[in-house]
Amino acid sequence: MNLPLMKLKSYILLLAVSLLYACAIFYFSPYTRGSDQFWYVGDVERLVQGDGLNKTNNIFPASAPNDSLQQPRTWVQNRPVLYVAAVADYLIENSHFSWLFINCMCLFIAGFLFANLVSKKTSTFLVAYVSFLLFPMNFYLCMQPLADLFNLLMATLIIYTFLNFKHSIRSIICISLFTGILICERDNYVLLLFVFPFLWWKGKESIFQIGYFIIIVSVIVVVKKNVFPSNLLNGLSFADAIFHMPANQSNMSHYLYTEFPTLSLAGKILIVWEKIIAALKHQFLSVGSGFVFFYSLNILFIGYLFLFAKSFREKRVQLITAFVVVHLITIVAFQNQYRYAATMIPSLFLANVWLLKSLKKLNQKLILNSVIGILVGCFLVCLFSGKMNRTEAFKMQKATNEIKKIHHDLNIENLLIEFDTGACLNQAYAVSPSLVFYFPENYPNEKLINKCHSFHTKWLIVNKTAAIYNFLKPHIVSEQELKETKNKVLVSTSF
Repeated sequence: MNLPLMKLKSYILLLAVSLLYACAIFYFSPYTRGSDQFWYVGDVERLVQGDGLNKTNNIFPASAPNDSLQQPRTWVQNRPVLYVAAVADYLIENSHFSWLFINCMCLFIAGFLFANLVSKKTSTFLVAYVSFLLFPMNFYLCMQPLADLFNLLMATLIIYTFLNFKHSIRSIICISLFTGILICERDNYVLLLFVFPFLWWKGKESIFQIGYFIIIVSVIVVVKKNVFPSNLLNGLSFADAIFHMPANQSNMSHYLYTEFPTLSLAGKILIVWEKIIAALKHQFLSVGSGFVFFYSLNILFIGYLFLFAKSFREKRVQLITAFVVVHLITIVAFQNQYRYAATMIPSLFLANVWLLKSLKKLNQKLILNSVIGILVGCFLVCLFSGKMNRTEAFKMQKATNEIKKIHHDLNIENLLIEFDTGACLNQAYAVSPSLVFYFPENYPNEKLINKCHSFHTKWLIVNKTAAIYNFLKPHIVSEQELKETKNKVLVSTSF
């Protein structure tokens, strides 16, 4: 690696910026909040500080075995990064903070590599590094115990190795391993297996390089099912997810449902068309809490489009386009969540840098003032995002502790929970390692009774305004309102 030619003072400044950034992350994220975050924290916590099992207590219709001896199930998100976080947890002894540490390390390394690709000049390097850290979505994801920044690092390593080293066997092996790890993180990146070989093609002399890549990545894909087994027993195939899962449906659908209606060819085309429209609306007309993340990505995407139109024949542009295309396919096939774009961020940043460098007649003073203004704006957005995250974390902590206390006081063994939003995943975390079966709002009544019997429990958490509550009413023996969770009640039934 060719390090930037900086003086010792500059490296000290780089370290100081990184430490201040890490302090801000730990301050603004004192406790786990969100949805999937509770899987990542709970799974690592159980392995390191609990009963030592790499299992989850979250059971869904698509992961519920017929034989109760097959419970508990393997991790819901069984990915390489969880084992990295587990090592950190052995040292830190706090699962949530272990994830924050991993996130900071991933972001710092990715930011350093990105800045190194931008310039070896000290001032430009530092500005590029700080810009990468202050990008609002990077700051937000750093506060969340999720896999996305690890995935971002893998994408950055692939791009850096491709651009910074000759295509030797050693670099091909490194890129193959990084790609394989990324596929183990998210199956959709298997598409890179079919794209990258074209980037190396220079005639017959490149056959061996391409062969090494295909063989190594293919082996990783084949062994993945055994090394990182899936939580799902009745999961949807990739084709089913594209052609049968309706637009605007929760990305939890493949956990909560095991069957979708059979559609004609016209019906499948209609679903894909509706998904494309939904993804575009979500991306460009978002008004929810994540709108700032979508719109900041959109601004970077505009720069990428200009670069693509100008230089699409360049290998480096084709390389970053591979990540853009995979992301576009992902948000259509599944759901457009802003955090799915994490692996695309290095590509979009590089695209905008390359575009600016290609425009030689730009006023340098104007560029400098614009960059300063953007950084100040990003800093303020990060402060607001951090404050909101800290407030939500304390609120979620109260809700989780309430369920923990009730679970302990009533000596509840297992539990059935109505799944309405991802926010209810904290409830399974609160009662771990007791088994929790999550069921959808429209779950058949007869099946619900059967699940109470198979899980040997009479306890359920349901929404007081939902239809299932009306069905349960005649059978409720006792009822307790969850004060910290709106409209939710814990009921004991006569089943």
